Amino acid sequence: MAPEDAGWRMLHLGVDARSGQIVAAALTGKEVDDAAQIGPLLDQVTADGAYDQDGVYRRCRRASPRRDGDRAATLHSGAEQAIGR
Repeated sequence: MAPEDAGWRMLHLGVDARSGQIVAAALTGKEVDDAAQIGPLLDQVTADGAYDQDGVYRRCRRASPRRDGDRAATLHSGAEQAIGR
């Protein structure tokens, strides 16, 4: 049994959208806001100088994070019947 003062911990992950591989991680207390971890997660992603160009920065500004379930958000056939699709 865990000590009462241990509290909950949150594991924030940065995942490569194509491969599903975890590329960054941060472990925090439960009081830390998810959005506050975007900087620490991005700080863990590195690339060589070839990526230091305007086109890369423009693409990063246009990027939108994928939310939970975006990749696999499909209804099971039973669920479609249940909601009348």
